[in-house]
Amino acid sequence: MSESQPTLASELEHVGDAILMIDTSGTVQTWTPEAERLLGYSASEAIGQPLTERHLAEIQEVLATGEDRYEVTEWWVRRDGSRFWAQVTARPVVDLCGPLQGYAVMVRELSDQIPTPAPVLAEPAS
Repeated sequence: MSESQPTLASELEHVGDAILMIDTSGTVQTWTPEAERLLGYSASEAIGQPLTERHLAEIQEVLATGEDRYEVTEWWVRRDGSRFWAQVTARPVVDLCGPLQGYAVMVRELSDQIPTPAPVLAEPAS
């Protein structure tokens, strides 16, 4: 590959979503700069650490049914304890021969799209 051709790692640095790669046991293998910004952990702190057991189990359960992706929208917590509304998408990663290598997980902040409850209408006075 020539020096002018972008690498996957350099391309991932410019994606607006947090992207992490986890192996089949749920251990973080790749952590992008956007993951660091959004979640508050540096790559050196995150790589080698497990994704929560709940998330790994949910991802594996959905993908085992034959679905091509796992998606959920839920609250996530940053390192500093602040919460944000996130869309999480995970897809299986396979090598050229087909065996599962792990999962690519994308976390997108949707805090500007938090669902608001419907207003409660006042009962007319009788």
